[in-house]
Amino acid sequence: MAPPFAQDFPALAAAPYQMTPLGYRQLSISASTTLVAALAAATPPYVLSGIERFAVISVEVNAIRWIDDGQTATASYGNPVGAGSALDFTGNFGNMTIAAQNGTATVNVSFGK
Repeated sequence: MAPPFAQDFPALAAAPYQMTPLGYRQLSISASTTLVAALAAATPPYVLSGIERFAVISVEVNAIRWIDDGQTATASYGNPVGAGSALDFTGNFGNMTIAAQNGTATVNVSFGK
């Protein structure tokens, strides 16, 4: 039996709404950093290829703030995301900065297209 969502909205459960996963990294964020720099410092490093269209960024430990307009996120400036929450991001990855609100944050990032 198909899940209720698929029965009620078959067009929305079709392939155009499925993502192609491109990669995952777990990041430790403390002081403000760009997403690109945090990925480069990850083990193993993740270099954006340019085909990534969105990222799901889930905050595992300690809240973060983020901003994507070229300014620098700080512990008290930017869009807050609490621990246990996630952010679906489709903006310019090169302009995104992230900062832990307190201590070091653990952030899980999954890219897709």
